[in-house]
Amino acid sequence: MAILTVNPSLDGLVYHSLGAYAGIDWADLLVAAGNGANYTDAQGSITHFTADFGADKWANLLRSILLFDTSSIPVGATILAATLSVYGYEKVDTGSFNPITQVYSSNPASDSVLVPADFTTLGSTPFCDSPIAYADFVLDAYNDFVLNAAGIAAISTTGLTKLGFRNANYDVAGISPTWQSIKSGTTRIRFNEEIEERRPKLVITYSLVVVPTATTDPATSVESAAATPNGTLNDDGGEACDCGFEWGETDTYGNTTPTQSRTTGQTFAQVISGLDPGQTYHFRAFATNAAGTSYGADRTFTTLVVAPTVTTDPATALSAIAATPNGTLDTDGGEACDCGFEWGLDTGYGTTTPTQSKTTIETFSQVIGGLFPGTTYHFRAIATNSAGTSYGADRTFATALVISRAYALARREL
Repeated sequence: MAILTVNPSLDGLVYHSLGAYAGIDWADLLVAAGNGANYTDAQGSITHFTADFGADKWANLLRSILLFDTSSIPVGATILAATLSVYGYEKVDTGSFNPITQVYSSNPASDSVLVPADFTTLGSTPFCDSPIAYADFVLDAYNDFVLNAAGIAAISTTGLTKLGFRNANYDVAGISPTWQSIKSGTTRIRFNEEIEERRPKLVITYSLVVVPTATTDPATSVESAAATPNGTLNDDGGEACDCGFEWGETDTYGNTTPTQSRTTGQTFAQVISGLDPGQTYHFRAFATNAAGTSYGADRTFTTLVVAPTVTTDPATALSAIAATPNGTLDTDGGEACDCGFEWGLDTGYGTTTPTQSKTTIETFSQVIGGLFPGTTYHFRAIATNSAGTSYGADRTFATALVISRAYALARREL
């Protein structure tokens, strides 16, 4: 958080003033063109009005303009508060009008001089929620006008902030004071030509938001289908950040987690599910604020391998002394598997074929020779990875019978 205090680059008063017995109605005075300006005096009124000699006529109305160079506020700063302070010099209320002084916008034609036409350039939206009544306007001390949201929004970060004063309860309200001959209401201040400690000043409090920094921490709770990436928000850059992770099978990522709101020093984590077993995933932390997004370094985690699943398919190429069992590796559990068969005369099997390296959906087979003719054999597929061994269902095949030539001829003669 930082504070900027600036004095006006231009300040002074603008008015419409008439001679004695030349006064006009209050409503006409409010919309009249200005006919005077002063921006060189060390003291002067910031609000003022005077009744004329003639009944219900008014001789003059004054407003004031103050410009502040606020271009030194850094780009990207957030203005948190602002106070316009003016040093009271004199006040007059001969007609018991109780004039109220309020801050408004201004828009003079020049940034370096005031001219009469600037009288009509002041706005009517109040920039302070607590305007100062006549009784509360202090002399020989600062009067502080705390700017509201509209006033803060009017502060420029690239050039001049243009403010001004008007009477709130008669000038801006459009309500005529109760006329009393040559009575007046005035609040006067020290202008910028005064010594330093009495000059008007605009005090601005702001925070400067910069791009945050985040660290990618190791993943935890790594399972076969889920993992939890972790991160730390090292510096939020001046405001709470939206923090999350990018992740995917490569360092181009392609997936983004939901975000969490974090501030400097806080950690964050997200559970990622629906992952493939035995797969290496890349991830990195990110943090976003109004100034932009930053990323942590790339990290990886590898999900756990699970036991495979395998199907025993029907045997083929049956003969009297040989057969070919078949199988399918339905899922490899995250890594290549050694696939083969157990076989024998019953479900105790007893014999195992050589294995083949297979991955998900691949098929495998093995020729079994040296079998007995006309015999039923049991077999089942097996698949093994680092997580364990799985088995397919039991199946059977029967080898062909062997018939002698003499027996076959005899059967044919019959």
